[in-house]
Amino acid sequence: MSNAPPFAARQRQAGISTVEFAFTSLLFFMLLFGIIDFARIAWEFNSAAKATQLGARLASVNRMVATGLRTYDGLAAAHGNGRAVPAGSVAEVRCDNTGCTGAGGAIDNQVFTTIVNRMSNIYGRIGPANVVVIYRHAGLGIAGNPVGSDIFPMVTVELRDLAFQPVTPGLTFASFTMPAFATTMNAENPT
Repeated sequence: MSNAPPFAARQRQAGISTVEFAFTSLLFFMLLFGIIDFARIAWEFNSAAKATQLGARLASVNRMVATGLRTYDGLAAAHGNGRAVPAGSVAEVRCDNTGCTGAGGAIDNQVFTTIVNRMSNIYGRIGPANVVVIYRHAGLGIAGNPVGSDIFPMVTVELRDLAFQPVTPGLTFASFTMPAFATTMNAENPT
């Protein structure tokens, strides 16, 4: 009797086991990296949201980034001293790393940089191009403030254009832009 058939059968079985192990390992590692990516995206979304909340808090208690709003005079819009400044009397002002729109005037780069740096301490991927500070007058304020702005705007800090890159094999090409994050607070110190 020859030993060839049993030896060949064992080799064939070993080859099949190797292929099965390779497929099973591939599925296991893809599942493992998928779980890691899911945890990473949850962490990154949470970090971005917390950084945005901190940015809104800082923007609401510090000097306004839009220097033109710091001394806004609402006497004409309110039709007299001591009267409420109407909500529609001041257009929305948006400030980003390039400047401010409309009545916002110039941007206070020192205040803007402070906000961005503090946000970056929470979520390190944030840069000046990712942050927008928006001021909307909601009708809070009395005309005739002799030392500062006549309005107390709603301050929104928006975080935008952040990309997420998965580490899962086969999905590393599928980076995507995370949605914009925004938090709004009422200004506490409008000067």
